[in-house]
Amino acid sequence: MTTLCDMYFYEDEVAAVVDELGMRGVLANAHFDVTAGTDTDGALGEAEQFVARWRGHPRIVPALGPHAPYSVGPELYRALHALAERLDVLVVTHLAETQGEDRDIRRRYGRSPIRHLANLGLVDSRLVAAYCVWIDGEEIDLLAAARAGVVHNPRSNLKLASDVAPIPDMLRAGVLVGLGTWRREQQRSQSTRGNSDGGAHS
Repeated sequence: MTTLCDMYFYEDEVAAVVDELGMRGVLANAHFDVTAGTDTDGALGEAEQFVARWRGHPRIVPALGPHAPYSVGPELYRALHALAERLDVLVVTHLAETQGEDRDIRRRYGRSPIRHLANLGLVDSRLVAAYCVWIDGEEIDLLAAARAGVVHNPRSNLKLASDVAPIPDMLRAGVLVGLGTWRREQQRSQSTRGNSDGGAHS
């Protein structure tokens, strides 16, 4: 493995370590919008400053990281996507991870998580979506047509018992798929073993 994609907290520190190791990384600070008092302008300012700090680095690719549809509202999603277009960077988010998320987003917005983001204009070639477990055939085709990326996280899926992403169907449809793991476990080096575990449970 020579390139990683990471979205969560302390990404300046992650970038420094990635740089020290001589690896390549697509890195995004996570943004949340869980209260009515969230400062959208402040979040956008932080995101733009992060991109400015790392833009032009030979191996670090800064990106924007709205966390997930259940923790980020439509306004912040749209604003971060508009900023991503202006700065010409990727958008990394968690998407369609669990059945609970699917039910919650349908209840809030009347659509599945992927269709919700598509309605906001986020399903495009800038999107890097982690998980994508609870996804149907039409949504797979939507991701493929948009040239969006999906990060398959089998160890997380098994730990949460959230089912297994339909990766064979995605690959047949032409979706761009990468292999990931769960940062919380700090076991990136075991991604390949995790994928074989996932195959055993599919």
